[in-house]
Amino acid sequence: MEIKNFYEPNILEQKIKRTKIITTIGPSTSKKDDLLKLFEAGMTTIRLNFSHGTQEEQLDKIVKAKELRKELGKPISILLDTKGPEIRVGKMKDGAQKIVAGTEVRIFTNPDEYATRESSDTEMTVSYDMSIDLKAGNTVLVDDGKLELTVINVEPGIVTCKAFNTHVVKTNKRINLPGVDFSLPFLGEKDKSDIAFAAKQELDYIAASFVNTPENVEDIRKILKENGGDSIQIISKIESKIGIYNIDKIIEASDGIMIARGDLGLEIPFYEVPY
Repeated sequence: MEIKNFYEPNILEQKIKRTKIITTIGPSTSKKDDLLKLFEAGMTTIRLNFSHGTQEEQLDKIVKAKELRKELGKPISILLDTKGPEIRVGKMKDGAQKIVAGTEVRIFTNPDEYATRESSDTEMTVSYDMSIDLKAGNTVLVDDGKLELTVINVEPGIVTCKAFNTHVVKTNKRINLPGVDFSLPFLGEKDKSDIAFAAKQELDYIAASFVNTPENVEDIRKILKENGGDSIQIISKIESKIGIYNIDKIIEASDGIMIARGDLGLEIPFYEVPY
């Protein structure tokens, strides 16, 4: 069989209709020539990570991808990955601090209060008031689990922890609270705006971060419908214990499921991650 026959739409769609090679597009791969090379290497879906960059920056990639799709006459899907209800490190002294094992770390949940004091090398702020959900004994993981903290005291606006290991923490690093049902809303204003943006740009997929209930999926579908995006498929990302508990109902409400092993592996032991 000639190679060109493999790429005939009727054969291609039959053979890999439900199998996608998804490639995240960042600053180093956003040129049209880069996208062409990725497609020639086997990419079938472009992933846009909306945890980073503005809608204007992402729109530039979308336009190039659509132009390439039209020029080649080949199916190239575009997937928007939402930011989700994530917690990140905020302000720190000098933007980065070395936290040494055994030291106490104070986490301020009110950046304004932090700004009015003389900060130390073992203090940081976060983007969410964790003090309302945490209690002594809880674990706080920083920078994808590279720093493990144990909560020893909680007071309004301040969480005091002890460091289990040594690590240099930088501003904007992710924070996970394994086993904690934190009260951060599932859809923040940024995600709502980004989902509406996906509908208006007629993208193909939404990868919904930190889906915990089928209601989360319906909330996304409602925004899509209101903005003319009824045909966009929702891929729910399972990234928490609650998501695993509700996985059957989430599957029923979704068009697809993604087991996000990175964040889920911080929530539960790796041997409990579904496969």
